[in-house]
Amino acid sequence: MFGIPALIEYTELRPNLNLCRELGMDFLELNMNLPYSFPENISSPEIRGAMREGLRFSMHLYDELDLGSLQPSVREGHMRRCREALRWGSRHGVFLLNLHMSPGVYFTLPDGKEWVYERYLEEHIGALNASLSELSALAEPLGMKICLENTGHFALPFMRRAAEAVLDLPSVGLCWDIGHDARSGQREEAFMLAHLDRVWHMHFHDWDGRSDHQLPFTGRLDCDRYMRIALENAMSVLIEVKTEGAIRAAVRTMRERGYLPALRSEQ
Repeated sequence: MFGIPALIEYTELRPNLNLCRELGMDFLELNMNLPYSFPENISSPEIRGAMREGLRFSMHLYDELDLGSLQPSVREGHMRRCREALRWGSRHGVFLLNLHMSPGVYFTLPDGKEWVYERYLEEHIGALNASLSELSALAEPLGMKICLENTGHFALPFMRRAAEAVLDLPSVGLCWDIGHDARSGQREEAFMLAHLDRVWHMHFHDWDGRSDHQLPFTGRLDCDRYMRIALENAMSVLIEVKTEGAIRAAVRTMRERGYLPALRSEQ
């Protein structure tokens, strides 16, 4: 399955759905950082109409969620939003929730950084495991997946340990963002390859040495290699460029390379 992200240049869901239809995409990744992607702001008839046409949805949860927070009341607020997203998603064609893992805060010492979650790692892992165990139990009977996205933080050993502690939960896997990985010097690739059976989702974009979210096949990454990995492991693939023009260009290139089927109108 191939999809595109909800775009900040739009102010409502409809143009995103129309772009998906026009380009023949399988899914749209809703983004809960954008108010028009909040479940309470989405028109159920509109999204169910898209579902009847065969369109599905992934959902990128709010970036600042911290399911491993050491503060119970903070963690509960974030969990409440996740429960809302899961229950809403189960009725609106959402097959996957994607979220960042927070590294928490650090103290700057004279000789470097000390991360609070690294100092209190067992407590952090306990909190994260409790949160994701509950969400996994909700997601599994609904046929939904929860993916933890690498954002450069999996380069930190304590973050890798925290992720490994929850990857045996039935509905919890990984999202491999290859552009973020490149930005971190590809220090996360070995972790992803070691857990490839749990990598269910890929954010696909290039890196030009300065910024990620570049058009695939225009930068420094061997995008053909990553696409082969995604296809061989049946990952859903988000073409994660961030403007309508870039999406059109990326989809056109991927069709030319044979990764996307021709549109019916082109056959």
